[in-house]
Amino acid sequence: MTLRNIHINGQTATPISSAVLVAAALSGACGGSVAKSTAAGETMLDSGSGTSSGVTEIPDNHRPSPPTCPTQRGSDVPSWVCQSDAGCSGLACQSDSDCSSGLNGRCLELGPDPLPRCSYDECLSDSDCPTGIPCGCRPSGDSSEPNLCLTRSHCTVDADCGPGGYCSPSELGGWCGVTYFCHTADDACVNDSDCAEGSGGCNYDASQGHWVCGDQCGPAPP
Repeated sequence: MTLRNIHINGQTATPISSAVLVAAALSGACGGSVAKSTAAGETMLDSGSGTSSGVTEIPDNHRPSPPTCPTQRGSDVPSWVCQSDAGCSGLACQSDSDCSSGLNGRCLELGPDPLPRCSYDECLSDSDCPTGIPCGCRPSGDSSEPNLCLTRSHCTVDADCGPGGYCSPSELGGWCGVTYFCHTADDACVNDSDCAEGSGGCNYDASQGHWVCGDQCGPAPP
């Protein structure tokens, strides 16, 4: 699995009972329209910076509050095996016990080549990351994936996105790493289900400043 498929602790909120539907015929890559709603008395706003107030349908995955990541971490013994002592001398690690320079070190096959490298947890909660950066949790304590500070994110919780706003995970650059962005009133989609099969899902497009259907993997932005 690539980081693209990493599971971040998204939660599904209960729909607002006082919501009123606003017709929004959105065409393009998503191929269809998305029904959008706001809480009664609120106005859909777009600041142009990925932050919005009283916005859209409730995303399947969003962050009402910071999660606490698993402190336990599984192991995934590299399938690559040294054939001789001489052939192993240049390896970063051969087992988890070789990875003792950080938190929950694991020896994993990382990167485009199959050679094992040490991997460490960067965080257990948002407070372990720089201010304004969320901690992305592995799906469970059995997983060998690391908890990572999700740099390049523009929000940590829904409240960062204004009244009625939602902070959701999106692909962005590099190894298709996950980042968090606010939904906006200009979004062409809210959930992957709004997009045509094979489109790459609903992701934040930094060049357009809102969410669109399409794969956003590629070179990491500067």
